[in-house]
Amino acid sequence: MNHVVLIGRIGKDPELRKTASGTSVVGVSLATTESFKGKDGNRQDKTDWHNLQIWGKSAETFEKWVKKGDRICVEGRVSYRQWDDRDGNKRSQTDIVVEKFEFLQDKKNDSGNGGRNNSAPPQRDQRQPDQTPPDDDLDGCPF
Repeated sequence: MNHVVLIGRIGKDPELRKTASGTSVVGVSLATTESFKGKDGNRQDKTDWHNLQIWGKSAETFEKWVKKGDRICVEGRVSYRQWDDRDGNKRSQTDIVVEKFEFLQDKKNDSGNGGRNNSAPPQRDQRQPDQTPPDDDLDGCPF
């Protein structure tokens, strides 16, 4: 099974692009932070960056509503890419292909809209819009 769930913050405003065939795609980074006690007993944070890919209608929704710094939960799969660059060097990249995403309320912001206007963003998005998601608050997010 290839399944990943991440909760983190968006690193920059998403930019929508189109493939040659006209399919919408957004590529953006997500920061996840792990807190732990170091050997000296002090709290330390470790941040990892993940490359996200969002495709189709989900990409259009993501670009419209998600902004830098937003806290979101993403669910998807890991994808590995390899290619040769212009100089003939082998390159590789690991991406998370997002199948679902959900806005999460920021603990510092009781309104939960991340400073956006009162027209609330959709709470979840799926690549197959004809499916109805379950009614629980954090579909797919175990936290």
